Amino acid sequence: MNKKFFWRILFIFIPIFVALIALFSWIFTTKFSNGYRPSIFNYESYLSPKIIKKIKQNYNYKEFKEINEFSQALNAERAIAGVGSDFQAAQLIIDNKIKKLDFTQIYGNGANDWNKRKLLYRKEIVDHMLKFDKLIYNKIKNKQVKNPKAKILNATEYDIDGDNKPDHFYEYIVPYYSQDKGIAYTLNKDFRQHLDTKNLETKLKNKNLDWTEIINILKEHHYKRFGWTNAYYDNLMLGSIYAKNKNYNYFDETNYKKAIDDFVNFVEKTSKHSIKNTEYNYFTNDGLELVNHLIEPKEKRSDASILYNGDALDAYYSKDNFANSKEGMIRFIRPKNNYLLMDGWVVSKTLNNEQTNKFLNVLRENIYSLNNVNSSYNNLLKKLTLNFFNELRKNITNQDIKNEINRLENENNLTNEEAFQQVNKFINLLESNDIQNENEILNFRNAGLFESIFSKTFSNSNIGEILNFDYISYTPTDNLTFKFIEKWYFMNDQKALDIYRQPKENNDYKLLTYPIIDSNLRTKIASYYYEKTKS
Repeated sequence: MNKKFFWRILFIFIPIFVALIALFSWIFTTKFSNGYRPSIFNYESYLSPKIIKKIKQNYNYKEFKEINEFSQALNAERAIAGVGSDFQAAQLIIDNKIKKLDFTQIYGNGANDWNKRKLLYRKEIVDHMLKFDKLIYNKIKNKQVKNPKAKILNATEYDIDGDNKPDHFYEYIVPYYSQDKGIAYTLNKDFRQHLDTKNLETKLKNKNLDWTEIINILKEHHYKRFGWTNAYYDNLMLGSIYAKNKNYNYFDETNYKKAIDDFVNFVEKTSKHSIKNTEYNYFTNDGLELVNHLIEPKEKRSDASILYNGDALDAYYSKDNFANSKEGMIRFIRPKNNYLLMDGWVVSKTLNNEQTNKFLNVLRENIYSLNNVNSSYNNLLKKLTLNFFNELRKNITNQDIKNEINRLENENNLTNEEAFQQVNKFINLLESNDIQNENEILNFRNAGLFESIFSKTFSNSNIGEILNFDYISYTPTDNLTFKFIEKWYFMNDQKALDIYRQPKENNDYKLLTYPIIDSNLRTKIASYYYEKTKS
């Protein structure tokens, strides 16, 4: 070989070789100096950034848009835990991919007793979990599962992992938030002058209406642009409900295409436009985009949207999204055949008990600090309320006091002395640390006193449940947080409360569950859904 050529080649490759060594050395050093961080998965915008920052101290926090991303990560052992939806958790239980949890790590000694733990949750959440327990049972009984270890033990119980011990849906999941579906519509005509809102709310109020009837009434009042969640699970259900199928949430190879076809028909017959006409039917996977499309002060945006109640609440408080929008202009109506979704934290089967308990402790410290099965509901609520009062008082500065006195003088036509007495009384009530003063403080709250301080306290609270709700706006699954938020967050705004509260099931109102679908059928459904809605 020519020596000059040899040295030329050598001079070219030596720097590359040195750079590769440096790169691998940096990766090696970084990995072992920082430590390996297992991955936690969650939906986008579904945890307060302040809490995410704390979780990132020990874990790699990842966000997804589509629930299948989390399922795939669990199956490939790229995720150790995360937030999953009820139907997904049920399938993961069937597939023996997630593990039973030690609830004492979150709710205290004795919390593994379901009869004790269920008292912490809202009744509709307990009923919802029991429905999924029955759905799993029926899947196994009808031999619709691929897990060879799964079997029926008796008339009501099943075994998933082959240990001959009963397994239950509620043993695998820590409830997070619940969502129910409905139709949100705007009353703001500033950029939607075609809307006819006269008598609209009267027609929609106190009536036992189905999905089609609600949209038809909106159409009669010139609502013509609609927003839709582009999630095939949701829309598979809508198609089935629209077609009035008896087994509304059972899907297999024989009927999934019809359900999707029925959804397409539902959209086109109610909106009077093709499902692919994006000017009139706006589809997105992102709940925030759906909200913004409804409330943005701009022409040719959605007049109404089919979305979850938490997103409707976000839309109701529209100034958080668009400072120049009018707040309180969104209304939300639930159809008589509705469906409830519960999200919760689940943990991969691959984790040992020490790793699992470490993760559960992180959840308790940052998200589930309030509930304990060994304390009464009243004592827990008293403690939470006094802790919140303490935070509230710490956030009030002398300048805030001066500003509030000036506001009361200008807006309420009070004298300086009258305004001072109101503010001073409120401060003294907070400082007394006496729960007996709660109703007086609540009256001041509902009258709008120190509204900016209340808002600041909600959004910066050290109480994880309060902080997280303020960021997310979905409905808490536990009684304690639900009641506290209901009482203190909304200033007795009945329209906001109607969105927040999830009505209980009765003869005229049904709360349906999402279907449990295995990965093979799920792939086919997603493919056909894409074909019918996008191609």
